[in-house]
Amino acid sequence: MPNCGRCHTCGQPVLIVLDGVEWCPHTCLIYQWPLSHGWPNPAPSADEALSCEQVAQRLTPSTAHSKEEEPLPITTSLDPTPSNIWADAPIISTYTRRQAIEDGCLVEIPSGTCREFGIKFSLALTHAVWEEYVVVPPAVKGFQDEAGRLADILTMFYLAARRCSDHMLTFQVIVKQDAEEDLPPPITLKAGINGGDDGRGAITIMLLNES
Repeated sequence: MPNCGRCHTCGQPVLIVLDGVEWCPHTCLIYQWPLSHGWPNPAPSADEALSCEQVAQRLTPSTAHSKEEEPLPITTSLDPTPSNIWADAPIISTYTRRQAIEDGCLVEIPSGTCREFGIKFSLALTHAVWEEYVVVPPAVKGFQDEAGRLADILTMFYLAARRCSDHMLTFQVIVKQDAEEDLPPPITLKAGINGGDDGRGAITIMLLNES
């Protein structure tokens, strides 16, 4: 069987991101490297070790039901404890990613720039990351520019993302803040991915104390 194109954990279709890496945008929110998809994975999880045939069989509902099966409990309108008390609650207010960008809380990176670094999702930096590590400090103006500092951050994020199988990761990058420093210690940033406003995936790079 060829590559099934499905997440070997939940069975839903995967997205191909970050120069060919498989990402599950559904309930799993993980990167995956299934052996049956041709990945040279030296330490596969139990799901990554499954063949595509096994994943397909797991998705096929069983038609055999035991006569001794207990019936499902019936919930009536008189049930005093509904399963989700927020199911019918009105939405008072939402704050979208687009609004955060327009307000200056996030700095959106152009899609063309992201593609140069193999990043296929929408990506933004928090205002704090941009001001602290992309804007060029007076001490290093003249031999650094914002494009170069941003490139360092995106490169180190991309390399970390290729090794990550979670929806959140941390990575380190060296950012020169003082002309007198020979090689400053690396700083640690974190990045998270979610569905974004349109469900197509969005990445945010932030400080460790931001969420």
